Amino acid sequence: MNWDERISTIGRELKPSAIRELLSMAKRPGIISFAGGLPDPRIFPGDKFVEISALIKDYANTALQYGETEGLRELREFVADWCTKRYGFSATPENVVIVSGSQQAMDIIGRVFFDYGDYVYVEAPTYVGTLAAFRNCGARFVGIPMDEDGMVVDILEEDLKKRIKEGLPIPKFVYVIPNFQNPSGRVLSIDRRKRLYEVAEKYDLIIVEDDAYGEIYYDAKPPAQIKSMDVSNRVIYCGSFSKILAPGTRVGWIIGDKEIVRKFILIKQGMDLSTSLLAQFFISEFCKRGWLEPQIELIRKHYSAKRDVMEIAIKDHLPTGTKYFRPGGGFFYWVQVEGVDTTELFKLAVEKYGVAYVVGSAFYPYGERNDEMRINFTYPSEDEIKEGLRRLGEAIKERLKG
Repeated sequence: MNWDERISTIGRELKPSAIRELLSMAKRPGIISFAGGLPDPRIFPGDKFVEISALIKDYANTALQYGETEGLRELREFVADWCTKRYGFSATPENVVIVSGSQQAMDIIGRVFFDYGDYVYVEAPTYVGTLAAFRNCGARFVGIPMDEDGMVVDILEEDLKKRIKEGLPIPKFVYVIPNFQNPSGRVLSIDRRKRLYEVAEKYDLIIVEDDAYGEIYYDAKPPAQIKSMDVSNRVIYCGSFSKILAPGTRVGWIIGDKEIVRKFILIKQGMDLSTSLLAQFFISEFCKRGWLEPQIELIRKHYSAKRDVMEIAIKDHLPTGTKYFRPGGGFFYWVQVEGVDTTELFKLAVEKYGVAYVVGSAFYPYGERNDEMRINFTYPSEDEIKEGLRRLGEAIKERLKG
């Protein structure tokens, strides 16, 4: 069978990921992995879920049934109320779609907005899962550099001006992770948030605000959400229970103008009919009991300590001159080792030293940088963090010697 003759243009463009093949090496026994963006299962609220499971016999007719595509009404009410009170922007249940994790949110948004070959603005670097989701919808990327304050919005505006002047295609929207960005850990400053919204208003751009890490701060609370500045319904806000509760539930949300939300619902209906009603039931019951805020506080305390352990280990074991960014929240350190191709380093690090990370080039739309890496501190134990950084330091030093 000649499949190539039947496969779509997008399907033909899909290529095996070299990064995925590298990461498969990280699953070998004895490897200390900093590669995954995983929460620590030691603090999953398993006891609370056991308590909720006792209710299933009373709610089985609802919880085990198909659900409405837009999501369980009481969970949408909770999300709308949470965002209104906590983040300062007005939302009703009709503005909310419950989705199967933030990854599905990106897939839905991509399917609604992109025709083949359309462009989108992204931070460079940005979340590799979003690059994959948008690529699968036929999108092309315009990467905007970042500095200490996040996306450099002036560069974005200059690119817009050039496109308008030269009659080039205007990207469909700006995708941004403003809080403890994955992978860089950076926070978009309040001035940059205002500036981004001003540019969006001026050029009639949509902003997709992905806020998976906004609640996971260890130092200062991050600035106001961009959505809270939205006076013209141009910001689509995405959140998730994966990082603040449990990723296995696969429950997140999209908040937007009712008109565009209806389009999201229609796309989702054709994808999976609805997010697991059982998972939505568990989360809704968890939140109704007032357990979410204490769980978030536990997460902050637990991960803050691990972040500090990793910083000490970086200083102790990585070569002098290694650059890193200390995150005020989120899951990751972003490390730069000048003169070292981290893709080439990876095989040595895994096979000889037994330590894994994610190579930095994976987070750039077209693999523009090769001397960076993302390392996760939330999943490994403190002892694994210390030993893993020792191993990583040895691998880097060997590579630098040539």
